[in-house]
Amino acid sequence: MQHKDDIRTVFFVSDRTGKTAEYIGESLLSQFDGISFEQQSFSFVNSSAEAARIAGQIRQNALATGRQPLVFSTLVDEALQEMIASTGACVISLFNAFIDPLEKAWGSNPRTPSADRMRNTATRRIKNTLTRLSLPSNMMTASRPGTMTRRM
Repeated sequence: MQHKDDIRTVFFVSDRTGKTAEYIGESLLSQFDGISFEQQSFSFVNSSAEAARIAGQIRQNALATGRQPLVFSTLVDEALQEMIASTGACVISLFNAFIDPLEKAWGSNPRTPSADRMRNTATRRIKNTLTRLSLPSNMMTASRPGTMTRRM
């Protein structure tokens, strides 16, 4: 039987659904045997208030467990990403890992204002759809919209 202190906390933070962060993060975590993780996923993080709330939870987790939390992030907004990065957690920015080399290779910026408008409209539609859905309680629990916890 595994002791609660042996379980590490992993946060997935995204300004969209969070599936990319979860898929890549879980794939990376699966490379480590004998380590159990408790996941906390935060989707549709689009405001500084929401990022600050999540950053506070990450800091509180570090204080409560005495361990450095791990964060997989797909936040695009640099200000929001910086708020999460300032927590002292081990933060892996998945988009920056790929966007920076692509931007250099292509000599092009990754977004245009019209793409942002389309993305914001799509985000609202996805968020409205997801709030109408419910997941089986044995898979995930949601304490508030955009926040899910799952044990691996």
